[in-house]
Amino acid sequence: MSAFRGAALLFAAGGPISGFEPSFTWWGQGKIGPAPIPVIIFLSAAALAHITLRYTRYRRQVYAVGGNPEAARLSGLNVNRIIASVYVIMGFFAGLGSFVLAAARSCWRRG
Repeated sequence: MSAFRGAALLFAAGGPISGFEPSFTWWGQGKIGPAPIPVIIFLSAAALAHITLRYTRYRRQVYAVGGNPEAARLSGLNVNRIIASVYVIMGFFAGLGSFVLAAARSCWRRG
């Protein structure tokens, strides 16, 4: 991590990177009516996760694999596929959060 921070500092010439397109910064600083875009993104993601983990068959598969992978395998579930899908979903949400945070901080200055 220190090496990457050093490379970023060297690339940015010791200062913040600025001059992003307004279409990028809108994702972190824009609003639709009175609601900020990051709040809308969060509520959408939370609603999607709630619906998925409350009303789908996928929820039961994830809970089964998380509770006892061997029992889930013996029940006929493809454990490796379910684990991989959970990692893909979590990677997507980590990337989405990083994108929104980068857009929100794109015009901040060091104090």
